[in-house]
Amino acid sequence: MKYVDYRNSGYVRWLFCQISSTGERSNIAGVELWLIDLGQVGDVLSTIMTPKVITVKADEKVEVALRLMVKLDVGSVIVMDMDRPVGIITERDVTRASLSGDQLLILPVTSLMSKPLQTAAPNDEIWHAFETMLKLGVRRLPIMKENKLIGIVTEKDLTRWVLRVFYESNIPEELRSLVQNPKRP
Repeated sequence: MKYVDYRNSGYVRWLFCQISSTGERSNIAGVELWLIDLGQVGDVLSTIMTPKVITVKADEKVEVALRLMVKLDVGSVIVMDMDRPVGIITERDVTRASLSGDQLLILPVTSLMSKPLQTAAPNDEIWHAFETMLKLGVRRLPIMKENKLIGIVTEKDLTRWVLRVFYESNIPEELRSLVQNPKRP
């Protein structure tokens, strides 16, 4: 199963259908085509980002970053040098580094962080963030405006958006609390 992305009537739509190995649509009887709206083309990251970003100074130790992540129940912290974001420490970074020995906690955060930091702008369209994150293999995109860190978009933010768009105004009660971003003011 593959998808064909096309734009129509101001909506991003993904057309799911069976595609042959040559890349042509199959004419096999019984093939179902599903047309799924994925929001308006104008949907932008500022509408789904989490504005409160957890940061740590570039001269801190990894232990400080990890304690913040645990205390605040987040999967990453942005490493700041003065007022400029220079990297990110994620759960994945910590897991990979944990095999290197028991000295992990005393390392500087700059030795563990992922860099260069991949960012997006608040007015970037949401579908573009999906593409960027998939291409780069990242699960978080810090949001920058005029060289200032103003938010972050995570896979969870994108999932909430997809659910809201998919269900539109008919979000089942049991999902309603899940699609609201609890960290938004």
